[in-house]
Amino acid sequence: MDTTYFGRTFGVMVFKDSITGKILFKQYVKYETNNLYLSGIKEITRRGISIQSIVCDGRKGLFQLFNDIPVQMCQFHQIQIVTRYLTRKPKKRRFY
Repeated sequence: MDTTYFGRTFGVMVFKDSITGKILFKQYVKYETNNLYLSGIKEITRRGISIQSIVCDGRKGLFQLFNDIPVQMCQFHQIQIVTRYLTRKPKKRRFY
């Protein structure tokens, strides 16, 4: 699950099945909030779909929101966080 923005206040929150590639639920949002993610998961389960796990970005509080579902941060967002603290162009240093 993730939200993609088109402009500052228009986004699409998408919940996708990683096995089939099918979109399970989507909604248009102004802002990404944990409550919107929670309501999306509730809607999916209300439709009778069983959720085995969730892969999402590292948004604060999102991991604690789902007590009975395993949650993992996606690899892309992990790389983005590490890259924020490191550089892709390190300076070479000579040691004598």
